[in-house]
Amino acid sequence: MNLSKLDQDELLTRCAWCHKVMPEDEECFAAGGKVTPEAKAFIAENEGKLLPLRLSIGREIIAIVPTADSKARAEGNDILFQACSKACCAATTAAIRAELPGKN
Repeated sequence: MNLSKLDQDELLTRCAWCHKVMPEDEECFAAGGKVTPEAKAFIAENEGKLLPLRLSIGREIIAIVPTADSKARAEGNDILFQACSKACCAATTAAIRAELPGKN
């Protein structure tokens, strides 16, 4: 799926990992994390947006960049991911950790 063709509302309804549309009345899962110091400027430029991010393994995931004044950022999360299942949440988390060796 080419995520760059989706608008913000469409990205918000999809799982970060499998890109399945998540019905509003179903449970969803979330994970968050920090980015490298080199990525801080990118985060600042994209606050409040949902972005497709291409991983080094070639897979695209959907990232949520919380605003600087958000609860998520206060809790130490520079970036968030929503998932349709525990399995997709775990896969997203593992892929992100693999992208940032030594940051686990």
